[in-house]
Amino acid sequence: MNVNWSAFDNVTALPDDPQRLPDGVTSISAHAAPQFVASTRGLLDHDVLTPDEEWIARHDYYIAVSTRFDWQAGTYLEYGQFRQTLAAIAGWEIFTQCSTPEQPFYEIVHFSDSEGCIGHEAARDVLADFTEYRDAYLAAHADTPYVDHYDAWITGLTLAADNGIVWFHS
Repeated sequence: MNVNWSAFDNVTALPDDPQRLPDGVTSISAHAAPQFVASTRGLLDHDVLTPDEEWIARHDYYIAVSTRFDWQAGTYLEYGQFRQTLAAIAGWEIFTQCSTPEQPFYEIVHFSDSEGCIGHEAARDVLADFTEYRDAYLAAHADTPYVDHYDAWITGLTLAADNGIVWFHS
């Protein structure tokens, strides 16, 4: 099974009351698990738990007028390896070192590999990390398939940083 990503720019939160939604609205449901609160910055109620305390930032976003970019991160194993390479070029080990939000790529490395959304504020931060470490990444991984993944992330994060969302889905 592959890990899929979609990025949207200029999203708008929809009202909570579905009776107030216009007919034919095109939207996605944004959310994340509570332990990934740093990645949801920019989403409405990004740090508020749902009543069942299962999700944070649980809202629908209008995407019909948004620009969309889709890419695949490969299989779950490949995506895990990609996240490890991101952490390694930034100088930290994801499985042996306690991670903090100040570390480069934190919003992606410390996030679910199968579902959830990254808000536009977090997207701006991780886009800066991807931009800063691009040359180092290419130097270390020029002969791997992960170069395309890296550049796809830059494209997606550029969209999401413009009041948008990165949506993880399988």
